[in-house]
Amino acid sequence: MNIMSGTKLAVFQDKLIAKLLEQKNTGGKLDISSKDIKQLNETNLWVKAANKLAPNNLGLRHLILQDLICNKKNIEGVQSLLKKLVVTNNSNISLWAEGYSYWLYVKDVLKLYAAKYTQLETIVSEIDLGFAVFSFEVDGKFYPPFYGDCRFVQLDKDGVYFIMSIKYVIRKMISHPLVTKNKDVYVFHEYNLGGNTHTQKEEEMLYTGNEEFKSKKFYEGYDKKYSSKTEEFTDVLKRIFKKGD
Repeated sequence: MNIMSGTKLAVFQDKLIAKLLEQKNTGGKLDISSKDIKQLNETNLWVKAANKLAPNNLGLRHLILQDLICNKKNIEGVQSLLKKLVVTNNSNISLWAEGYSYWLYVKDVLKLYAAKYTQLETIVSEIDLGFAVFSFEVDGKFYPPFYGDCRFVQLDKDGVYFIMSIKYVIRKMISHPLVTKNKDVYVFHEYNLGGNTHTQKEEEMLYTGNEEFKSKKFYEGYDKKYSSKTEEFTDVLKRIFKKGD
C-alpha cells in the first residue's frame, strides 16, 4: 500500500509508459524491474481516493498501467473514469475534460489500452477529432481550444489530419454539450469533476480572431497555477462541495 502522488507518481508512470512504447516499437521483451512491478501492483491510496473525489489523468493512467503490466482487470474502473473525463455528443464528437494538454498526457497509454480492449478502439480518434473540430488557425497553424488547462502547443499530427479531412463548414456548425457557437464566438461551459482543478471552472469565451488568441494566458504548469497554497486549497474545496450539490 502506498500514497505516491503528484509529480513523483507522474514520473513513475512516465517511465513505465516509455517502456511499454519501447516494447511496442521494437517488438522486444517488456523491460520493467520487479521492484517497479511490485510498486505498481500495490494499492495506491491517493489514486483510490482521487478517482472518487477528483477523477483525473493520473488515476486513469494508473489503472491502465496496472492492467497492461500487472494483468489486473481494471477495464470497468477505466470505463467509469472515461465516462467522466470524456464528454461526447450524439455525433461522437468528444473533448477531454481536463483540456488538450492533459489529453496528450493520456493519449499514448490509452491507445495501447484500446488495442487490448476492442470496446475502446475508437475513443482516441474520437477525442482527436473533437479537438480538431473546435481548433482555430493562427498564421497557418492549428491550436486546440482554450478549454481546461491548455499549454501553448499546436495540435499534433493526428489533430491536423482530421482538420484536413473534414469540411470547414462542418467544423463551424457542429454542436457539443460543452460548447455553444454564437457568430464568431465559442463559449466553453463549466465542467466540474470534484477536486480536479484542471477542468473548466467557468464559462470561457473564445473568439476565432487572432487578436483574441494572442491575448490569452496559456497554462504553464501546476506550480504556476495558483499564487499560494491557500488559493489552491480553497479552489479544490469549492469544486468538491460544488460537485456534492
